[in-house]
Amino acid sequence: MDLSDFFAREIFTLWGFSITTGRIITIGLGFVLLLISYIWVYRRWLPRYFQREEVPEEKQGRIRWNIQLSYLLVSLLILLQASGINYPIFSYGEGDAARSFNTSTILQALLIFQMAQLFDWIFSEVLVHRYVVHQREDKKDSEDLTANPPRQLVQPIMYILAVLLILDQLNIHHHLFTAFGKSITINNLLVALLILFTTRLLAWVVTQLVLISYYRKKEINVGTRYAINQLLRYVFYVFAILLALEFMDIKLSIVLGGAAALLVGVGLGLQQTFNDLVCGIILLFERSVEVGDILQMDDMVGRVKKIGVRTSLIETLNNITVIVPNSQLVADKVINWSHFQNRVRYKVEIGVAYGSDTQLVKDLLLQVADQHAKVMRRPGPFVRFADFGDSSLNFELFFWSREMTGIDDVKSDMRFEIDRLFRENKIEIPFPQRDVWIRKQ
Repeated sequence: MDLSDFFAREIFTLWGFSITTGRIITIGLGFVLLLISYIWVYRRWLPRYFQREEVPEEKQGRIRWNIQLSYLLVSLLILLQASGINYPIFSYGEGDAARSFNTSTILQALLIFQMAQLFDWIFSEVLVHRYVVHQREDKKDSEDLTANPPRQLVQPIMYILAVLLILDQLNIHHHLFTAFGKSITINNLLVALLILFTTRLLAWVVTQLVLISYYRKKEINVGTRYAINQLLRYVFYVFAILLALEFMDIKLSIVLGGAAALLVGVGLGLQQTFNDLVCGIILLFERSVEVGDILQMDDMVGRVKKIGVRTSLIETLNNITVIVPNSQLVADKVINWSHFQNRVRYKVEIGVAYGSDTQLVKDLLLQVADQHAKVMRRPGPFVRFADFGDSSLNFELFFWSREMTGIDDVKSDMRFEIDRLFRENKIEIPFPQRDVWIRKQ
């Protein structure tokens, strides 16, 4: 008996399918290789991965369960493919549109979905760990990372990719609609979504993981970081949209040509919106206002928390978030307390009674400023004899401080100390007085 006859010899028949020697050997070799792979992954690689990425116990259990289920599905696929047992489950359609589903097809779809879930967990944990490490190195509180942004970025990519593979495996290419004379199938739409979500993940990785080390090394401030990150995101998204349209076989010239009239009408109705959009880009390029700056607009003082595409968020001293259109930050008069230098000169006004020792008043005021921890030593504080008032001698205590949002508390502390020292030194702070003369007729 030659070797080909040996492998082709039928051993037994199962459910109408012939089981040969070659198929049994193939199944055995497949299971041996699968077992070796399982032992290496489950007992060597996985514990090292959990230790390196600091994965919590609860998530470790989920990942182990996903790996075990994945190996089980692979084992069943090896058994079905090698043995030739492949029962048809159902079919639909006629002619070229006919589709049939059998056991191996369903198992392959389940395996693809399971692997997507597994890789979703693994890649999410890797990105979360890297993100937390960078935040700690940047001296930020890792407790603020409860939103777990990396998982929200990875998850749609994995599942869209899984759906695409499943549809390709099932040979499903359904027509959805027609746009600009092009037939859009479900696969075209999913590929376009995959490009957009992948671009979003790439932009996040570049801005939050790759560039963060460069920012820290060059000691780039928060406002500049934010501007660079936003501009990079805009560039990524523009290329992603163009690439998605290309995959959907929709030319950009056709889109712009078909929408030209509509854009003119929309532009006339949304002039202010487009103005805000352009001003947002101007702010990011010009950086006259950056994230973290302290601004004063009319009677409102607050810190810039975010510069968006159309509006910016400013948090006032009362912890109230105000939404400001970007055009106001560009066109209106805005005082930027943080521009160029992160120090501001302030003053505290005080009046003392006529006849007070003005030199002693000056010394006490300078003493108050020198003793406060949030008053800068260079440039140093100074006192100005402002005027002879109606009821008092008016003085102004000038000082520099890097404290901007909490400067009212600093001034309050200084006024408390001024009042205490003046009482100790018998310096009177007068109240307004008027002499009234009554003339009798």
